[in-house]
Amino acid sequence: MNDIIIKFNSSVRNKRIIVTLFLIGLLITTYIPTAFAVAKMEVVTNDLTASSVNVLLRFSGITDVADGETVDVSASIANGLGQTFPANFYMTRTEIVSGSSCDTDFSIPLLSTKYNGTYPVSITMTDSNGNVDTFSFNVKITNGTNPPTPTPTPKVESTSTRPRPEPKLIVQNYTVSKDKIMAGDEFEIDITLLNTQDRYHTYNILLTYVGESVEVLPSGESNAIYIDEIEDEETHNVSLKLKARQDAEAKPYKINITMTYENSGRTAYTVSETIVVEVTQPIRIEHDEVVLAKAVNAGDSIPLSMQIINKGKSTLYNVQATLEMDGAIPDASAYIGNMEAGTSEMAEIYVFFGTLDMNSDSEEKYGFTEGKITLVYEDEYGKEFSEEIPLSTSIEKPVFDGLYAKEEPEDEEKQKASYWWISIALLLAIGIAVFGGISYKRKIEKLRREYGDDSL
Repeated sequence: MNDIIIKFNSSVRNKRIIVTLFLIGLLITTYIPTAFAVAKMEVVTNDLTASSVNVLLRFSGITDVADGETVDVSASIANGLGQTFPANFYMTRTEIVSGSSCDTDFSIPLLSTKYNGTYPVSITMTDSNGNVDTFSFNVKITNGTNPPTPTPTPKVESTSTRPRPEPKLIVQNYTVSKDKIMAGDEFEIDITLLNTQDRYHTYNILLTYVGESVEVLPSGESNAIYIDEIEDEETHNVSLKLKARQDAEAKPYKINITMTYENSGRTAYTVSETIVVEVTQPIRIEHDEVVLAKAVNAGDSIPLSMQIINKGKSTLYNVQATLEMDGAIPDASAYIGNMEAGTSEMAEIYVFFGTLDMNSDSEEKYGFTEGKITLVYEDEYGKEFSEEIPLSTSIEKPVFDGLYAKEEPEDEEKQKASYWWISIALLLAIGIAVFGGISYKRKIEKLRREYGDDSL
């Protein structure tokens, strides 16, 4: 009997150990630290004005957040005696940078009937995995009226009631009327608003919108849109009219949207959203005419140059000029690189002209040829543009061939001329000899007649 009890106890103990180890292992493997688990919050600004409390919070020691990742931030305010704050306040889509500090600022609206006192504010940070961390601080109101002295109320048996859910408006989706917004363009953003509550309507909705900077401005008669009601889980479409200024720098711009609305009990709420649009500058590039002679000789090396001017208001990247032509071999492409707005650069290519069959299927060596200079560049988004500049010329025989061709007739003429002078010299010599012999004979006969000497 004792053996059975010992075995039973041993079995139970082993099972407990196994279950305990399993739970510990499960806890270790499933625990993932949140992005704000070791973060610290500092209240930088907590300024009280007549109508609001302006708050600036600084978070440091944030982990496990990718660069540029969007993290939801909400602020919940205890209404205290009920007449100081109009509603709970929250904001979303705050950009967080991992491993560094980040700031988030907002204004807490106050009612004109505000009461003096200290009120707790709870800040909730939700990371990309849905994990939640909470931070708290106090808001002190000193420019209101003192709260009334509470009067004792008879103690009644409390009945727990479920708090009424708050209707929440969000931007469900949006589309921009233009795929590419150029500086100076007017455009529209069509957005769909959604009431996420499944039981309560929203009333007296006022939507206002404005660009983050003056480069993007509302273009309609007003930047405010009023909507009477959006029912529970229903949507409503609105259109925002905006314009990008002509001098707007090519970059992304934020459009800030603010929505204020009420529930059926006339409790006010405020929601802020942000939409980002891309604005680009039109590319304006000009160049001089490329001058190439109508005829060149094979063997010539000629520089081709042109001035390139960036007349736009954005930088051009990887500007390069290349030459293609039958019978011509460039030494290299003319690479200029990046060109700032309002600058000019000189592109120069040295070209050796040979024969047409040198780099083509032509059966001829000399004659007419045509080609092009291709100007290539990119905008700030990496999109490539190109422009072709046509060229033509005629390749003729090299100069030294003509020289050799002319030497042959000159030698023949020289030889013919030398033969002519030799013939003339021989004829003159023969004539002189004949003339001298005749003269000598005549003189001898004359002497014989005069002197009668036969010996002469």
